[in-house]
Amino acid sequence: MANIIQETEDYVISLLTNELSSSFLYHNIRHTQRVVKSTQELLDFYKLDVKEHEDLLLAAWFQ
Repeated sequence: MANIIQETEDYVISLLTNELSSSFLYHNIRHTQRVVKSTQELLDFYKLDVKEHEDLLLAAWFQ
């Protein structure tokens, strides 16, 4: 699980850092990282299985 999550994180950070127009004031890397952090907090509270955990983290990165 950790490998696909790390690869996704690296990809999204690179994409948003290097390709996103500066005119995007809200949906940017900081917003995405906050979404992922909030998702992780929810996942820590709700004890989901590994597949659900992975799916939700991947969705958060691509929100």
